Amino acid sequence: MMYYVRHSAVALVLATLLAACGGGGGGNGPANGTLSVAITDAAVDGVSGVHVEFEGITVKPRDGSPLQFPFTAKTIDLKALDGDNTETLINNQTLPAGHYNWIRLDVNADCDAVHDSYVNVPAGMVELRVPSTRGLQLSSGFVITANQNTSFVIDWNLRMGLTDPVGSDCYKLKP
Repeated sequence: MMYYVRHSAVALVLATLLAACGGGGGGNGPANGTLSVAITDAAVDGVSGVHVEFEGITVKPRDGSPLQFPFTAKTIDLKALDGDNTETLINNQTLPAGHYNWIRLDVNADCDAVHDSYVNVPAGMVELRVPSTRGLQLSSGFVITANQNTSFVIDWNLRMGLTDPVGSDCYKLKP
């Protein structure tokens, strides 16, 4: 899985990567910025839908415990998100300004016959499993800059990440 920064946010991300600290304001307490995360994909053949149930986002500040941002579960058909189509997972979520070690997409994707995440194939629906119990974690660090929005679009390469393991009742979705 790769992530890209879109449009005008490119300059913002470059500036945040060069920042020595998270920035600060005029001394009225800790400074905050916001985070927006959307998802898209690169197409895959042989399936008519790749539905993933997202339950939240977790981020890990460099200094501190992970911060969880759960939301009402939403199932997104990644196959429908091609070209410039994206689906927003969180928008303008307030976070303390500073350095972060990773971001994780919390998903509900176990091979348990519940069909929370699944693939549409000609024969019907097949369960989809993400091989990590934690979700899909992007381990590249990032910076939240004070009083600015940091935006990411996570682009899933389904041609490389979606597999149908031999002898399994589930498709597997890898980062």
